[in-house]
Amino acid sequence: MKFFKTLSLAALLSVSISTQASVVKVFDVLLDKSQFEFLMNSRGIMNRGVVGQVRKNVRYSLEDMARSGSATMKDIKAMKKSIKDPADLKKYNRMVKNLSKDTKAITRAELVDSINDLVFLSQRYGLKKKAILACAPCVNKELAEAGFSFTLNELKGDSSKRIFKEMSRKAKDPLTAAKFINQEIRKQKLGVAAKVKAHEEEALIYMLLIPKHGTADQKRLYNAMLKVSKTKGGKIDLFDPENGHKFFNIFSDNLSSPEINLWEELLDDTAKLMDDENMSTMDAFYTVLQRRADGVADEAEKADLMAKLDFIKREGCFGSK
Repeated sequence: MKFFKTLSLAALLSVSISTQASVVKVFDVLLDKSQFEFLMNSRGIMNRGVVGQVRKNVRYSLEDMARSGSATMKDIKAMKKSIKDPADLKKYNRMVKNLSKDTKAITRAELVDSINDLVFLSQRYGLKKKAILACAPCVNKELAEAGFSFTLNELKGDSSKRIFKEMSRKAKDPLTAAKFINQEIRKQKLGVAAKVKAHEEEALIYMLLIPKHGTADQKRLYNAMLKVSKTKGGKIDLFDPENGHKFFNIFSDNLSSPEINLWEELLDDTAKLMDDENMSTMDAFYTVLQRRADGVADEAEKADLMAKLDFIKREGCFGSK
């Protein structure tokens, strides 16, 4: 009996020591809700809304890196062979290094970097199933304040499903994405294609597929964008430096029908002001927003609108200058 007690105690100690000595890697906690939340909280990221959105971003990213289910570390390592861009490769190497670290050893900055890199690269080289990459400061201020550069917005509906299906075929990596953008800009007679920031490519591609797959609301908004994209000679040039807008970024957010209609109204008012007062696109747009804010009677609501106006000006969410 004493022998069995000694054996059991030895086994228990062995398990205890093994558990204490085991390494839990950052990648291993990404899809475990409680462990992920604990890791985020332990690094000072306490806002529940931010943690929830980051977890959702991670889930979408891992789904886009795998044919089915969520990506494994093996899937992530297999991605390397597709990456040719030196800047992307640098992000990839940093991401793999950080995701392979012991959760006890990773710093807050490294954790944030690893998630930023994961989200960014999943949309550059992943399958583009249902979510679109967006600049965090322009759609989620709290996320940006916590250090996260990007977010993923799930775009629902049959129209978006068709758009994502075509995106996954014709813009599956940076090279095919650039080729597709150039072809569609020429085909739709939208001027001369200019280089856009890597994290803005998906929104631009989504916009370019609206004439083919979009809803009636989206097509009206697309046409409103063309109205504010005219040169002084009256030709449409989406990338005209004199106008300097990036309104295609509107499509990086999951907009309701009323929100789409509001954007259409804002851009129609902008186009009218451009014609009436010979203003550039962004000057006219900011003037339209300013006048709307000035017309609000409630001081608290007006202050909120003014703060938002200052924010989008400062962050350059829709202006290319």
